[in-house]
Amino acid sequence: MFAISALLMATNLKAQVTPVDPSTFAGHYFTEVKMKPQKTSEINLSFDQSTGLLSGLKDGADEGGNKLKFHADVYNRKWASETGIWFWANDNNNGTYYGKEMFDYNQMTLATFIEPGVFVVFEAGKLSNNPKAFVAKMDPNRIRLMATDKSKLSMDKLVAVQKAEDMLNAAAGQQIAKIQSDQEKAAVAVPDETLSKTDKALKTEITTLLKTFMNPDDTDAEFVCAYTSSADWTIVRNNATGAILGREIIAEMILRNKKSGNCWRMPYTLTAPYNGSGYGKLAYKRKWDMIKVDCAQTAKNK
Repeated sequence: MFAISALLMATNLKAQVTPVDPSTFAGHYFTEVKMKPQKTSEINLSFDQSTGLLSGLKDGADEGGNKLKFHADVYNRKWASETGIWFWANDNNNGTYYGKEMFDYNQMTLATFIEPGVFVVFEAGKLSNNPKAFVAKMDPNRIRLMATDKSKLSMDKLVAVQKAEDMLNAAAGQQIAKIQSDQEKAAVAVPDETLSKTDKALKTEITTLLKTFMNPDDTDAEFVCAYTSSADWTIVRNNATGAILGREIIAEMILRNKKSGNCWRMPYTLTAPYNGSGYGKLAYKRKWDMIKVDCAQTAKNK
């Protein structure tokens, strides 16, 4: 037996695999083993494009408890329909009995389309509650085939294993790439400007104040823009009396390094005292760590 952890090994892809077109999922399939209780070796699968649900009936079965549903849960159907990989647990709540019938084990099973009309089912174990993190047990003796062409059932199990491994790695690799891309984009994103976008007097005050925080000896630093990033003012009160002491707001200044071309945003907490009838001028209270950002996004807050 050999195993693969799809999400953990996905960066070492052996092949570029294109997921099977979902329009090919539906059909009349033959199975390697007969399924209980009808002891049939045939099943009809249907695919609902709108919901991403793959389901099926054994020949001669009704729509009741014999309806088979191939999905982990409603939240992962879209991912399953895009990759051609389904997960399901064998329990009485969602009618997913197929894996138990194929393997006689009450284990989570994983199913993969390795090519149009060829469906491979594995006994599998989850690494976590994330259905995209799994260990597929790739022992050929723990693999079952379903195919629209009965002759495909005799295909070399090691070939099926290799195709399935490539498919799993490719799907997991795509998932990891998307997660990493989303994280990288979020890490360098410039926040949208808030109050100072429409309050021009506030914009001018913040810009003038933050420019004074620049190091006059740093000739490589170029001012790009300044803006508020908190959604609203925070009112500061006396803990004992509740009297208003002042208000605070988070503002940011973006600087560009002329040599490297890199942009950095520098967040500050600014405070304004309350004088009984209104608020005074903004002043420095706290500085946060500067964060590298995408220079292309800075124009929106100028």
